[in-house]
Amino acid sequence: MRSAILVLIGGALAVSGCVTTSDPTTLGTLSNPVLTRGPSGERAYLDRLRCADGSAPTYHRQGSGGGGRDGHIVDFYEVTCTGQEPVIVVMDMYHSNGENRPVPGFTIVGG
Repeated sequence: MRSAILVLIGGALAVSGCVTTSDPTTLGTLSNPVLTRGPSGERAYLDRLRCADGSAPTYHRQGSGGGGRDGHIVDFYEVTCTGQEPVIVVMDMYHSNGENRPVPGFTIVGG
């Protein structure tokens, strides 16, 4: 199993294993983090994600770093579906409302 490697470089967090894309609008990336309200909002969002088979993924917070689109500290979560490579979802908890769209590769329930 591949793990994310978080490295602090000059005050910025470099993340190995993050979803990389040339599209800056892709949800869950450093340029477009999932917006939530506080740590409980991050967990509530992740609890609503579903894998392709309909099961809930496992997730683990990997750390925090600066550099979100609003300049906020963002959190990095490793999200894993059974039998799949983990992905890193970037989240910004400093917002008043939560996200209802799923990150790529997942669906979302409730809302």
